[in-house]
Amino acid sequence: MAQECAKNHEIGRCIVLQRWLAIDIGGTKVAGALVHENGDVCCEHSEPTQSAGNEQMAAQLQRLARKVCEEAGISVESVSGVGVAVPGTVDRERGIARGGVNLGIDNLPVADIFAELTSAPVALENDTNAGALGEKWFGAGRDIQDFAYMAVGTGVGGGLILRGQLYVGAKGAAGEVGHTIVDPNGLRCKCGQIGCLEAMTSGVGMPQLAAKLLGEEKARQLGRGELPSPPMIYAAAAAGDEGAARVAAEVGRLLAVSVVGLFRLLDVERVIVGGGVAGVGEPFLRAIYDGAAALGYNLKPEDVVLSPLGSKANLIGAAAVVREKSQ
Repeated sequence: MAQECAKNHEIGRCIVLQRWLAIDIGGTKVAGALVHENGDVCCEHSEPTQSAGNEQMAAQLQRLARKVCEEAGISVESVSGVGVAVPGTVDRERGIARGGVNLGIDNLPVADIFAELTSAPVALENDTNAGALGEKWFGAGRDIQDFAYMAVGTGVGGGLILRGQLYVGAKGAAGEVGHTIVDPNGLRCKCGQIGCLEAMTSGVGMPQLAAKLLGEEKARQLGRGELPSPPMIYAAAAAGDEGAARVAAEVGRLLAVSVVGLFRLLDVERVIVGGGVAGVGEPFLRAIYDGAAALGYNLKPEDVVLSPLGSKANLIGAAAVVREKSQ
């Protein structure tokens, strides 16, 4: 793999490609890799997040960058750019991650951290906005100018590409579909609102929705003593369990409320759905289409699609952030 990473950039032997160092900072792990201009990912490494403060995080990021580049047989200085995806709010102009409860950082100077290793451009973006840019450059949004991206995983996030550009809104928080209210009688979200999409359709929210719809006892039967995870719910639904099918259908309906709202409000051409929960695949997508039909809205086959980027989506999105900045 390291030979392949290096060989792709040897003039005279093959096509010379740009290569970006991509860093994905998460609450549980930090991942890094090289991403080529065709979207190929190589030399990927990840390790548990060191969340004891800015100094420890800075050391971890620099160590990870060196490790990725060493495997590729190149120096960090030689990369075309560094793209970083991070949860929470960011200062894009100054390259600062404002921080988050799970990260243990406070105004982390990401751009300065990588400037110590390379003179290449460094770009920073919220992780779901990075996901939208990943779809624009490498995924299901390459052929269109206006689309919405939804990441349904542990939480629910989103990003908007309008007229070919990332749209972040007046305060930099546009696209937060997870905290749009889809059911005024729904569950209370950790943000304090009632009925947020995230509170009922995310990896954390679906088990709670199952308990509400089926009762605690029945829900725990599905989960073998615990509240059922999304994979358990979809597997039981596929096996014919009526309760699980009811939960899966309700998740689809709630997601459809948000999807239809995106089409009506923004007139996007497509909604692209990614994230761990969406990894269930066709049953997850079909429930959204069925939910939209029940609402009286007709979705065409190309209107809502699953992200083709799979488990590499966050790293590819991080690379797309710096590619976007370099245009």
